[in-house]
Amino acid sequence: MGRPIPRRAALTTLTGAMLTAAAATPVLAQQAVLLYPRAPSLRPGYRPLETRPFGGVGLRRVTLVSAQTGETFSDIFALGNRPSTIAMARLSRLMRDPHNGATKAIDPALIEVLARMQTKLQRPIQVLSGYRSPETNFRMHMMDPGGVAEHSFHTIGRAVDFTVAGASAEALGRLARQCGAGGIGVYGSGFVHVDTGPVRNWVG
Repeated sequence: MGRPIPRRAALTTLTGAMLTAAAATPVLAQQAVLLYPRAPSLRPGYRPLETRPFGGVGLRRVTLVSAQTGETFSDIFALGNRPSTIAMARLSRLMRDPHNGATKAIDPALIEVLARMQTKLQRPIQVLSGYRSPETNFRMHMMDPGGVAEHSFHTIGRAVDFTVAGASAEALGRLARQCGAGGIGVYGSGFVHVDTGPVRNWVG
């Protein structure tokens, strides 16, 4: 397990109640995105470490629900170590930036971590924030330079913030570590950040 990374000025106004409401109200969900605390930043020029091991035996399936749009992906996304190009395109669309519709290819290893978790949880994963375009990230950074990173794994399609009904953020963080996640942030407002960067842990 990596050395814990202290939280840096994470926003505290996003409550568990807002996250629950966001699942039912797309407009509120879009507003809530701007309140998400950030994960520790990528330094300029930084090159992430190799992603966590990907793949398994047979067909790989995952069920994700977008809190922003209500869209659902519940399908096969890979055969063993071979991600489906069509399925990954659909997942990238589901995890797009809701503020401007921008998309970016999502790291298959990130979906693999979620799929491994879902095998244990047997419940849909509610995606709160997937890809974040540079424009959106810059705007958030300017609004709160101390709380929003100028560089983020969200901007390169390698991070996701999510919740799972009936599971605490702490429990999800522990399970994410068992399932091969890189960076894991557990937030008191009720959600978890997972990325495919270096192994590290923090609390927000």
